[in-house]
Amino acid sequence: VVEMFGPEVVQEDGEINRKYIGSKIFGKDDGSRKLKSELETLVWDEIQRLQQVEVHKAKLLGHHIVVAEAAVLFEASWDKSVDEVWCVSIPGKEAVSRLMERNGFSEQEASRRQSSQISAAERSSRSDVLLTTVGTHEQTRGQVLD
Repeated sequence: VVEMFGPEVVQEDGEINRKYIGSKIFGKDDGSRKLKSELETLVWDEIQRLQQVEVHKAKLLGHHIVVAEAAVLFEASWDKSVDEVWCVSIPGKEAVSRLMERNGFSEQEASRRQSSQISAAERSSRSDVLLTTVGTHEQTRGQVLD
């Protein structure tokens, strides 16, 4: 990642500056798309490798259920390595609002990032269980327990 983006991608605490990377890969030009594709290949392969290690460890410990949170599950084709997919969705405007609040993005930046993912309709159609987090925590918990 440092080779791709340079030393400025590393924050003072040694962590990768995800906001900086996002500013470089979520553009509409060919260079941004190419860089995003290269980064996804590098990162997604490593994430899948680490996930397989953790699943193996869980099995050795006798666990029968493993939960993986993955915002890009379908885009990375990780859905092919799981038994069941639970999709948590919210309306597009709410997703943009939450991105703005959580990450400090402008509305334009939040919309651009949301539009870079597959649609909510496609995500829902490829999922086994659908949940929504528009309501209260208790309502969401009720959906999970049903």
